[in-house]
Amino acid sequence: MKNLGTERAKMHGWPNTYVFTKTMGEMLMQQSKENLSLVIIRPTIVSGTYKEPFPGWVEDLKTINTFLAASAQGNLPCLVGETKTIMDVIPVDMVVNAMIVAMVAHAKQPSDANIYHVVGSSLRNSVTIVSILDYGFVYFTKKPWINKQGKPVKVSKIILFSSIASFHGYMQIRYLLPLKGLQVANTVFHNFFKGVYNDLRKKVKFVMRVVEAYKPYFYFNGIFDDTNTEKLRMTARGSRTETDLFYFDPDSIEWRDYFMNTHIPGVENLLQQKRSFPITKVFRSGHLPSDKTVTERVMPMTFIQSSRMGNTHFPVSHQDKTYFQRQLLSKMTLNVLRNQIGAAPICRWKPMSGIYPP
Repeated sequence: MKNLGTERAKMHGWPNTYVFTKTMGEMLMQQSKENLSLVIIRPTIVSGTYKEPFPGWVEDLKTINTFLAASAQGNLPCLVGETKTIMDVIPVDMVVNAMIVAMVAHAKQPSDANIYHVVGSSLRNSVTIVSILDYGFVYFTKKPWINKQGKPVKVSKIILFSSIASFHGYMQIRYLLPLKGLQVANTVFHNFFKGVYNDLRKKVKFVMRVVEAYKPYFYFNGIFDDTNTEKLRMTARGSRTETDLFYFDPDSIEWRDYFMNTHIPGVENLLQQKRSFPITKVFRSGHLPSDKTVTERVMPMTFIQSSRMGNTHFPVSHQDKTYFQRQLLSKMTLNVLRNQIGAAPICRWKPMSGIYPP
């Protein structure tokens, strides 16, 4: 099904099912909205928070975080793309702020569809893929990632190939030929090099998968026009909206400072969390050994810090408790905003049976 979906997306001019289904969703909304006011928000590459609920809140290891995390762990030696390619990055809290302001601005407006290329940075304050990779290299050179063996990982600059042919040539000579040699050696020496072979094979598969997935974006030379979003910012300023609270202007970002001191440390923290909390399942019932530390991912970046299932208690860190408290605060703030525009409040979240947050 996955391959069939990708094939159909490419047939209609889209690189993958992700962007294809988003387009289908927009078309469906515009056809079905009737007299409702419709606002379509199109974020670019969403990165970690700029300020709220705290700087460097990173939720996953997708898009640019994939390259930063893999580079830190020594798993991404090269990529493909143009050196001048712009990565249209915007912090997630700016996206949320723009969404809130857009909802308020259009709550009682006519039913025309309004489209915002939300606070994209490519037009007003751009950053290139080369710059982002360099920031990652500098950061993890000064502060190396510690691997499972307790040793610092020595990072190297990611090589950016301008053509697919040169990339495949490099991979063939640098990795695929040695992989074939190890395969033969394992046959002769009864799998003596099995561990080395498996590690190298895993690395090669990862690099090939990343290049295949992100290749369309690394050769993309377009810049998004954010005129509508700029008009929204001007409207917010003119209506005395608290622009210091609902900020979404990419001009305020100094990219080197943001990546070096906010975003990349957030990626590093997430890597640490994934190492510390390998269990991420939601348990509806049952019992677990008391020596297991459980992180419940019930909602994005919300950790249920302590729970009781029968007589079993689970340890909790202070950082987890802080996440949960901030999540509740965010929900309370959103309810206040919804009340101001006459929208129904969000119901207070109730934990599933058997899980009791403090």
